[in-house]
Amino acid sequence: MNDEILRLLHVRGDFLSGEEISRQLNISRTAVWKRIGKLKDEGYEIESVPHKGYRLDPYPRGKIYGWTLEQAFAELNSRLFRKLIFAETLDSTNLEAKRRIAAQEEAGGMVVVCEMQTAGRGRRGRSWASPAGSGLWMSLFLRPDIQPSHAPMLTLVAGMAVRNALEELYGLDAFIKWPNDIIVRDRKICGILTEMTMEDLEMSGVVVGIGINVRSGAFPEELKDIAASIAEESGERSPDRAQLLCRVLARFEQYYETFIRTEDLSALREAYEAHCINIGRTVRVIAPAESYEAEALGIDAEGGLRIRLGDGTCKTVTSGEVTIRGVMGYGR
Repeated sequence: MNDEILRLLHVRGDFLSGEEISRQLNISRTAVWKRIGKLKDEGYEIESVPHKGYRLDPYPRGKIYGWTLEQAFAELNSRLFRKLIFAETLDSTNLEAKRRIAAQEEAGGMVVVCEMQTAGRGRRGRSWASPAGSGLWMSLFLRPDIQPSHAPMLTLVAGMAVRNALEELYGLDAFIKWPNDIIVRDRKICGILTEMTMEDLEMSGVVVGIGINVRSGAFPEELKDIAASIAEESGERSPDRAQLLCRVLARFEQYYETFIRTEDLSALREAYEAHCINIGRTVRVIAPAESYEAEALGIDAEGGLRIRLGDGTCKTVTSGEVTIRGVMGYGR
């Protein structure tokens, strides 16, 4: 019943009287008042004005409306993604996807989205701040028919999808920081974490976790200088997360189909390098046993970063071996 009230308010887009809600849902006005109060307690921003009724804020500071995600997802009519799962709170969308896979609930083409993560994770086990109302936290579960060694390439595919979505929707001059970050003005706006799922010692699928900072003001103190948000960078008060979700999925599907045809990044390499901020710059390569500077030349067909050392020799490093840092800043 609460969802029905929310839907009525959302469709109206303005004030809707308690009497009209009562009539449409066949409940008393007292019941309407009580349910509106409960929705407010849950964090929905509903304005109440005597003689006018109730109005749902279309730009909520603290909520993502699940039915708007579902409606946008249905309209996307994706060939690749067939199911959307939304939850208010999860420990991690990647972990939720893995649980459903382990329970043999999903055959692939699943998207998991939540409003808040309590144990969001980034690359190398780092925590990822993901409070309610601040971002788009999502995981894609796929069952590609590829070699396990090729699964990490999907991180780069996802990076291209997010970068393009940010440019197309908000005009942001976004760049990819190899292998798994999207940055704007030298600050991180998105992180990507790709993990394989195993069954009987064989790869059963791939989970691609994507965390996009949508609204500012929720960054921990230690991240304020290196984190960015769509709202802050675009000037848009409350970016539509349903629209963003579907644009990312659409672009991912486009690049994924190309990737699957070749089973590598050979057909996507030129487009990737055109927006990779590392290319042509000096980077710091951080490996378990040493740290050194090198010039980033580009990526190879398997998604490795080709670098030139100070003595002129060239080699390729992979995301599983090293971490790359800018010399002049987070991305530069």
